[in-house]
Amino acid sequence: MKKFLTIVLLATLLYGCDKLDDESRVKDVVTIMDDSVFINYCLLNFDLNNDSAISQTEAKTVKVIEITDEPKLKSVKGISAFSNLEEIYFNKTGLQSIDLSKNNKITRIGDEAFCDCSSLTSVAIPDSVTKIGSKAFEDCSSLTS
Repeated sequence: MKKFLTIVLLATLLYGCDKLDDESRVKDVVTIMDDSVFINYCLLNFDLNNDSAISQTEAKTVKVIEITDEPKLKSVKGISAFSNLEEIYFNKTGLQSIDLSKNNKITRIGDEAFCDCSSLTSVAIPDSVTKIGSKAFEDCSSLTS
């Protein structure tokens, strides 16, 4: 009996750890975010049932994220949970890096999408992107990759 309980406990722990590693499977997307500006934006715009959480279902409804003129925005950790995201705009923000590699519905980086993001050092673009718009990375003086 002791061995059985140990196995069940271990399986439960491993299952929980697996869920934490996979951003697309967490119950509340906000728990994987680390930037208060991004959290507040998402709760204000995507928390459809006003429960102070962004469920997988709510995240899947999001097609556009547009945060502009917000120098306090530094991170969009958790953006991969928005699996149906098609467009993004972060111009004139303090964004430092962004990984869109799992956002495969994005086919285009729009005009001025990251314009005036002087703190932006890296952008991971998904293979689905076939076009980068005019001035998408204008004045991104720190961009190296």
